[in-house]
Amino acid sequence: MHPRKDFAIYGKSLAVTVIERVGTVYIAERSGKPAYLVEFPPKLVGTFAATPCAVIDRRGAEIPVMVPHNEYGRSCCYECNLIHELGDMLQNDDILYPKFEKTCGAVMFTEKDGLRKYLLIKNESGHIGFPKGHIDYGESESETADREVFEETGLRFEQFGEFREEYTYTTKQNTIKTGVFFIGHYDFREPKIQEDEIVDDWLLSYVDAMRLLNFPEDKDLLGKAEKYISEYKKQ
Repeated sequence: MHPRKDFAIYGKSLAVTVIERVGTVYIAERSGKPAYLVEFPPKLVGTFAATPCAVIDRRGAEIPVMVPHNEYGRSCCYECNLIHELGDMLQNDDILYPKFEKTCGAVMFTEKDGLRKYLLIKNESGHIGFPKGHIDYGESESETADREVFEETGLRFEQFGEFREEYTYTTKQNTIKTGVFFIGHYDFREPKIQEDEIVDDWLLSYVDAMRLLNFPEDKDLLGKAEKYISEYKKQ
C-alpha cells in the first residue's frame, strides 16, 4: 500500500539555512535539524523560506523535503519526481511521505450481448472505481494508464477519442490526490485481476455502474465518459 501520513508542516513557509549542494539537491538545516531542498536554483546561500511538500521518515527521524513556495503542489512534488531528484540522498529504509499524489487510469468499456458495459474494480480500501495507479518518473499520463490498467486487469485497451478528465480530492490521511483518466475500449474478454490489490470486479451497464460507484468524483467521471462515448458514436 502506498504510504500516506499527515504532517503539520506541509505547506508552511519555514526558514532554512543552506549547508551544501549535492548534485541538484541542497542539504539544509532547520532549527538544528536536517532538511532537503529541491527545485531551487544553483549557488543558493544563506537563510531563506522554503515549503515542505514531503517528509522522509528515517528510522524515526523526520526530514522535510522542501520546494520554493511557488512550486508547492506542482509536478515536482509528486513522489516519482521527488525520488528521482533526491537520488542517493534516500537511504534503503527511508519512507517518503508526499503531500501530493498523482494517478492515471482509464474508464474501461466493452460490448457484451449487444450492450455497452463498464469495468469497475474494488481495491483493499473499499474504493469502487476504475483501474488506475501512480505515475512513474518519465512516464506520460497515457503510458501510466496503459501500464496500470494492464497490471490491475490484464487488459490492453485502445484509447477512445481525445477524452481526458481529472479530479483532485483530499484523502482520509489529508494528502491531496489527483486522478487523470482516459476512456479505454477493449474487445470483450475476462480480465485477469491483480489479486494482491483488487478484491472484486464487475462488468456493468452504465445505470448499474452508477449505482455501485461509491465516490461522487467517479460518478461524475462516468457520466462524462458515457456522454462522450454516446456523442462520439453519433458522428
